[in-house]
Amino acid sequence: MTILALSLKFLSLLLENSIASKKRMLLQLPRLRKELIALKKREEKAARKLPSKKEIPALLTDISNAGHEQGLEFTLFAPKPELPVNVYAKVPVEIKVRGPYHETLLFMNQVARLSRIVTFSNINMKPKGDILHTQAWVTTYRFLDLDKRPATKRGRK
Repeated sequence: MTILALSLKFLSLLLENSIASKKRMLLQLPRLRKELIALKKREEKAARKLPSKKEIPALLTDISNAGHEQGLEFTLFAPKPELPVNVYAKVPVEIKVRGPYHETLLFMNQVARLSRIVTFSNINMKPKGDILHTQAWVTTYRFLDLDKRPATKRGRK
């Protein structure tokens, strides 16, 4: 065999391997499309529980109103800057409230049952007579716009 014939044979084998690899990938395409559809549905479902940027002020008002409805006195209600994390941002608010124990728990329960995801953390409760002084962080979350997401390890946004 000549060098040209060997080169052609080698190229032919490379092309056959490449074609076989592409065929295997093509066979996986229907499964991957189904997975993509399922992931998009999960993202849409999660997005309904996360407020948009324009809904944040109304949500913070709902949290404040929930406390006032229980007769609590807010001594601090301080929204902090958003903290971007992957595809979402944490929207923290430092709060301090005063009121009876039972009403404080009713407030926390009411906030936890809002239609949007809201969590309490770093809860510190101190009774002073009949009044409970509570300090906590209330955090909600929102999806970041595509152009606001931090770059991933691959350099994509």
